[in-house]
Amino acid sequence: MQGLVESAATTLQPGLGENGLGLHSASWIVSNVTTSLTEDALAAGGLWALFTHPLRFLSGLAIFMLLALWLLVCLWRLVAGMFGRADGHAG
Repeated sequence: MQGLVESAATTLQPGLGENGLGLHSASWIVSNVTTSLTEDALAAGGLWALFTHPLRFLSGLAIFMLLALWLLVCLWRLVAGMFGRADGHAG
């Protein structure tokens, strides 16, 4: 389950990680510190929500996973259409 969530989050935010827009390789220390603190706050908030409101957290997680799946399908169709294929099949 954790791997599925991590891969969905990584897929939906390809430009925000360390290998994306170069946030962690930028010379501005303020952006690096702000990004790290924001990531830590989101992780702490997620853990707090998981332990204090597990049903709400799991509902939100399910909604996130459905939206991630929908977005991946839309992106797949877009990429397949760019290469002149309909529904991923050569035609």
